[in-house]
Amino acid sequence: MSKSDKAGKTGSYVYVKDWHLQGCPGLSNYDQVFLDEAQDASDVMLSCLAYAQRATYVGDAGQQIFQFRGSQDAMLKVPGREYPLTLSFRFGPTIADLLNRILQFKSSPPSIKIRGLAAKPSRVGPISPRDEHTRIFRTNTALIRDAITLKDLGESFSIVGDTNDLRDRVESVFALMRNAPREVKHPAFSFLRTHDSLAEWASEHPGTDTAQVYQLARDYELRENDLVRILSGRGQTPKGRVTLTTCHKAKGREWANVIVREDFDQSLSIARRRSVSQFDDELNLLYVAASRSKSAVELQISELNI
Repeated sequence: MSKSDKAGKTGSYVYVKDWHLQGCPGLSNYDQVFLDEAQDASDVMLSCLAYAQRATYVGDAGQQIFQFRGSQDAMLKVPGREYPLTLSFRFGPTIADLLNRILQFKSSPPSIKIRGLAAKPSRVGPISPRDEHTRIFRTNTALIRDAITLKDLGESFSIVGDTNDLRDRVESVFALMRNAPREVKHPAFSFLRTHDSLAEWASEHPGTDTAQVYQLARDYELRENDLVRILSGRGQTPKGRVTLTTCHKAKGREWANVIVREDFDQSLSIARRRSVSQFDDELNLLYVAASRSKSAVELQISELNI
């Protein structure tokens, strides 16, 4: 996302909040207002809809993946009649069965199971590396490692979404590794001044984005130019044979063939040890990743017995 894009996005948030503080003028003129993706609603949006004459909330609790931004499931907060949508037109029964098995690992499995379109063929199993496909990762750093490998193999690939922020993080880490704090671009690293301070902070905060990017830079210490080139969009093919994306950026998208990569295993394992709620959150992410497929999905994970 460019600086202008960030400014525009921030401006839209400010606009909605200001509109809310004014009492949402004009909203009551509509007979009906629909809120999609209601499982990840913000407090401000819910407060705005209180001014609507009637509002309908549509969502899937299994796809709630933005709790870390403070989102909440509006369908649990707003009273009213429920009309479950249980049939997906994206995939067939085989993929639907897989998704139901994933959700059964949650602390409170849904009582209603999703169904796939009976006439739509779909399968769960290995996808040939020769076939065009999308690889979905849990973390950005795992995606970058795969991109480097594909580059070395001469494979055509593309990365979904803007990677400028991640590029700035990588460049900032390399700058600190050179003890050149004036070259740091990303504000997340502005409080660090030396390589030693970066290494110490990453050691004390394992699993954070900063620690993961630092480990990535250490593993590819001699390939800074390759990393920056890939994250700047150079070397990618707009319609490459392999598409790379993270789970969060895959939300709302779909592809014919999807491979869910093995880095989900580590996140699931850590979350399982920490708390029930965190494990539920990770299962939601896995559910979203697997449900992006229209024809075939391959799970390259071993943490769950599926």
